[in-house]
Amino acid sequence: MASTSTPPSTSTPPLDPGPYVEKLNSLCDEGVAISKGVFESLHHHTAFDATKFSSTNFNILSMQQQTPTDDPRELYGIWSMTLEQTRTAAAFVLQTYNGKLKDFHPQKDILPKKWEEFGQRLTMLPEIQEQRDTIIFAKQLEGTTVRGGQQINSFRLENAPGVKNALTEIENLLSTESARIVQVLSGPEWNVAIETLVQELPTIVANLKQVTKALKNYEIKITNVRL
Repeated sequence: MASTSTPPSTSTPPLDPGPYVEKLNSLCDEGVAISKGVFESLHHHTAFDATKFSSTNFNILSMQQQTPTDDPRELYGIWSMTLEQTRTAAAFVLQTYNGKLKDFHPQKDILPKKWEEFGQRLTMLPEIQEQRDTIIFAKQLEGTTVRGGQQINSFRLENAPGVKNALTEIENLLSTESARIVQVLSGPEWNVAIETLVQELPTIVANLKQVTKALKNYEIKITNVRL
């Protein structure tokens, strides 16, 4: 396999974990703030002012309008259920990456591949010696990441659209990164592309770890604030 002293960067860099981490942290902070407001309303038997927390991430105003009366216990029930669904959904996405989905889906044949296996498969890149091998590798990589599916829709997140959108994007990160790698390998200088991807491998794995850490952080904080 030919090599160069300084391989050129791929046309599209590895995924940036920053936006996903920042979004999860922001959603968590907002969820905690709403929870405190709902709890104070319940504790002091006062009306909850949903307009203070109105956003596109949590439909708290809509939830309040769904309650038959102004009794804070009714909003408490709707909000606590929504918050718990976001926590469970985040835990599910985290486990799809960690490969521990027994509590969610007992059927092993529908489990998505975990990110560790994704990283392990990428370590095979240096072993590619012929262009035809890149085609085989690309097909195997696509097959590894396509199995996850859209599982987030199984959670009741209609009142938390911001959380649903963020988790859906994160659920599909391996497919997105896989498509990027396949595109790089499809270029004319496949040997140079492999050398570049090999250098990117530690970054790819480290970036995915940052996202999973943010998912765990969301799960823990929402667990601790559970009403």
